[in-house]
Amino acid sequence: MRWVAVSLVTLLCISTIPVTTAGGDGVHWNGYVLDRNSIPNRVLIDQNAEPYSLHTGNADVIVVAFIFTTCVDVCPVITNNLIEAESQLGGIDYQFVSITVDPATDTPEVLKEYMDDRGATWPHLTANLSDMELVWDDFQISVITEEIEEHEHSENNDHDNHDENDRGEGEDAGDEGDSQDRFESTVTVVMPDGNDSVNVVNPTGWNQLTAAADQNGWTVNASESEWGHFITGINGDDSPDDYSWWWELHSWNETSESWMGSSVGIDDIDTGMLAFAPNSTDDTTIPMPDLRNDTFVIVQSNGSNDSSVLTQINAWHMSLAALNSFDAPKSEWGHYMSSIEGVSAPTDYSWWWQLHYWNTTTESWAESMLGMDSLHDQMHIAWAPNSTMDSMIPEPRMQERMICHDMNTHENTSHDNQEDCENAGFIWATVEDNSGNGDHGEEMIHKLGVVYPDGTTEMYEGRYSGMQMVSAYEHSIKTLNQNEINHSMENGSVSSIDGMSSEYQLYVWHELGQYSHWMPTSDSANESILMENYNHYAWVAENQNGSSLVSPMIDDEDEQHPATSTSHSTQTFILNSDWKPKVVFTGYDWNVDLFVDDIKRAAGGSNDPHDHDDSIPGFTFVLTSASLGLAIIASRRED
Repeated sequence: MRWVAVSLVTLLCISTIPVTTAGGDGVHWNGYVLDRNSIPNRVLIDQNAEPYSLHTGNADVIVVAFIFTTCVDVCPVITNNLIEAESQLGGIDYQFVSITVDPATDTPEVLKEYMDDRGATWPHLTANLSDMELVWDDFQISVITEEIEEHEHSENNDHDNHDENDRGEGEDAGDEGDSQDRFESTVTVVMPDGNDSVNVVNPTGWNQLTAAADQNGWTVNASESEWGHFITGINGDDSPDDYSWWWELHSWNETSESWMGSSVGIDDIDTGMLAFAPNSTDDTTIPMPDLRNDTFVIVQSNGSNDSSVLTQINAWHMSLAALNSFDAPKSEWGHYMSSIEGVSAPTDYSWWWQLHYWNTTTESWAESMLGMDSLHDQMHIAWAPNSTMDSMIPEPRMQERMICHDMNTHENTSHDNQEDCENAGFIWATVEDNSGNGDHGEEMIHKLGVVYPDGTTEMYEGRYSGMQMVSAYEHSIKTLNQNEINHSMENGSVSSIDGMSSEYQLYVWHELGQYSHWMPTSDSANESILMENYNHYAWVAENQNGSSLVSPMIDDEDEQHPATSTSHSTQTFILNSDWKPKVVFTGYDWNVDLFVDDIKRAAGGSNDPHDHDDSIPGFTFVLTSASLGLAIIASRRED
């Protein structure tokens, strides 16, 4: 007997447009205010198995709630809240709509039964996966599916499943996440005198702020002391000498979904979702970050704000995070390396600093034909005088990530160097030494599918023992080599497999119950990580389709009909008659009366005398959800 589950994690990525309770018309709102484009019309399937156009009717205000029927506690609360809200909307022309985040389970029949059980009368919508993904994207909801196995546990523990996925400020990712990050990216430097060094890429908040300022054109004034950088001004907004306010660093806590003042400085905090604001700023007025990417938010003293979202890591970012001293001015063509460790390239161009990247196919260094701003998603790069032969650059050493471990509590500590760790009585160890799970010798199989130019298909097995972090690119090489299949790979892609050349596109196996399918991905093969992102990959020739591939689970009877376990952070949107999202209420324990007030405001029917209170301009006062509602239900299946 065992538990097999598919965990569907739904996170709302709220726009980084200014969040304010006062709209441009002076109206004050209770929910998180959004500034987004109108939601396009989509045709889904309602509870009667009939096509339903989202833009049906011409209501003055629309409410859209994202739910799923196997959620036994939180989603019914949302539905009951909406039923209660309906009773207070006399005279308002409104439309409620509920949309599932679990179409694999929520068929029209299931939605109809759910409505009947709860007494809901408004449309409940589902559709096939491709149509649902369009709607989720429209509302900026990211649905991530991964397959997990769990041991038996009591019913009372079902609500603890989210701990494996939520990462809060200062929390450890745990041994499982650590093992995926065992090896670090590196920047190798060869000096003109032949001396070389390998530098681990260790990005900090200061590096992220530097990159964000460069990307958005911010100006940052900072003083530097033995304790690190101290921010004194941003975009000409300098903190006063009397310390009536100062720039305060914040980090986003994913567990409580709220901003928190940081207890460490900008040089000591990890990259992620960060913000600077005057210390007098109400934390709830700082716009929410992009939950899918590293984000830096700046709130000025007058309440205006701007956000920088980092979607790709380039060679300049890696150099920032690895090298102690270098100069890379920026021209109209991007950054270029001028000097490293005080050694500048001569002005007569007798030599210059040449960028290299580690080619995992040939296992050798190669000169980059791209500039440092355009070379993305590399594990290892190198800088050397252009006269240096590639073979003279030392191979990148697999720098193992080290952690400080408390053997008594079996937890990792915050010490980041060996001396401090051992002085505190703890153990300085590699991630693998600390894992303690004894499973490194267990063989795992991950598939690699191929659709050839002639339409024929193959499914190859890649076998792993002692799994380390492996990209889709490396998985492809390993699997094809294990199966003795000739192949050619260049520029992070496949150009030929088994003698058949084509422009092959990378596909991933998207696991979602009965709707599991192969789909193309925009991620590069170097960027997508095996097990962390997907368990199986495929290469599909030009003019062919991944739908012709069989399921990679076809030989694994245990995986044919997995039970489902769903965790969902609930979001309820209020939109105006143009289907433009105005506000969102997060969680499930929001006040129905305040929710109704916002519905009336969006419909243009509010006479709240406080709506035009201008006594607090430029800032937002919103209800803070200390935690999002999580509903997790596991269904048991016998092997």
